[in-house]
Amino acid sequence: MEYSRFDDVAALLIDLCKPFSDEELIRLGNVCHDMAHNKHFGDEYLAAVKGLYVKNFQKIKTNSYKKRSYIEIDGELTEKINNHNVGATLFPSYLKDDRELSNEKIANMRCRIEKLKTNN
Repeated sequence: MEYSRFDDVAALLIDLCKPFSDEELIRLGNVCHDMAHNKHFGDEYLAAVKGLYVKNFQKIKTNSYKKRSYIEIDGELTEKINNHNVGATLFPSYLKDDRELSNEKIANMRCRIEKLKTNN
């Protein structure tokens, strides 16, 4: 299966969130762990992130989106999941612009998550 940044929770959250604090990276690492071990939760969390991304896509594309903290966004996503208010989200083709998250940025983020896990 080919990589798509629109199926990568971390890539979408980087566009939606302020730079992650260490606490937020640990929290994101725990969410990713839960997503890997609970397919239903993983599907719902990804759908909730995609829904938030689609809702704000135009602002993100025009650089008028005001980034929020991951903790705030995660609370909103968790509330949607707990209220069963997620629904499936497919990205229309016009949303798939050619902006790609650099491999270096992804690698740095994953490295920080691993470093924080080993320190705890």
